[in-house]
Amino acid sequence: MKVENERQEDSWEEAQQVLEAIGARDRFLITSHVSLDGDALCSELALTRVLEKLGKKAWIVNEAQPPHVYDFLPGLEKVMRWPAMPPEDWDGVFVLDLGKWSRMGKLTRAISAEKDFIIDIDHHRSTTGCGTISMIDPGISSTGELLYEFFKYSNLPMDRDTALLLYVAIITDTGRFSFDNTTARTHRNVAELMEYGVDAQYISNMVFRRQTLAQLQLYKRALASLSVNSDGRIAWIILRRKDFEETGTTALMTQEFVETPRSVVGAKIGIFFREMEEAGKVKVSMRSNVELDLNRFAMPYGGGGHAAAAGISMKGSVEDALGKIIPALETELDKL
Repeated sequence: MKVENERQEDSWEEAQQVLEAIGARDRFLITSHVSLDGDALCSELALTRVLEKLGKKAWIVNEAQPPHVYDFLPGLEKVMRWPAMPPEDWDGVFVLDLGKWSRMGKLTRAISAEKDFIIDIDHHRSTTGCGTISMIDPGISSTGELLYEFFKYSNLPMDRDTALLLYVAIITDTGRFSFDNTTARTHRNVAELMEYGVDAQYISNMVFRRQTLAQLQLYKRALASLSVNSDGRIAWIILRRKDFEETGTTALMTQEFVETPRSVVGAKIGIFFREMEEAGKVKVSMRSNVELDLNRFAMPYGGGGHAAAAGISMKGSVEDALGKIIPALETELDKL
């Protein structure tokens, strides 16, 4: 596997361990984090395709249903939603793009870190490794890109649909190649994926240019809430549970919303505060335009992610979250 950072030797060793684990087992459960995004979902689907081509059985189970924008993905019909479970026992579990064990949600009731053989594949800086064996590379753009390098290094079977899935994983987790996790390595890997016949325009149209009227109405409410702090360095939007109830929408439709406050001229940090379905909890999604490590900032609150993109789930009201996060970020910005 071609690796362009200090993890090269470890990455070879980790990849070999994963390959050996696949060879030694026949039935795999595959899962990822709650609030599925393109990287998580497409990584699951791509890995399933490869395992099935190797003659293995693989089942995908997630707590959440996939966002509607991914309804065109090949193999999507195979994704099960908890409490549905595979008809057979599994002898291996892949956890993809997880970050930390608790982000698996209700699947923690069915999967045991003590009893199951777990293979953790991830790229989050905040991850400490959740698996019996782990293949982790924080220097790569996405779990999808890491999987592609693993498939290529291991000479595992690839086809057009697998390449399409990995392309979607990468393009969504890099914000259409606009985030700081986009590297020359990323572009080279994407170019190779396109050689399989991936239609970039079609994918962009399907993922980024399809919004329901209800989703646009929800976005209108988010935009109406747009606020900035006293010096304009931090911008944020807010959505409450009633906004979803009154528009007939779900949180799955908001994955790009945080880019709006981030885009405000002069804003260093953009934040999306969302009341969660569980009463008394708030999801805080953050994006940075400056050299402020949001992963490091989020970790004391139980969150994490990447340097320029991280999230936190907090107990309390939106006002409680605002009162803690905004002043704390102002202090961090003052240090720059």
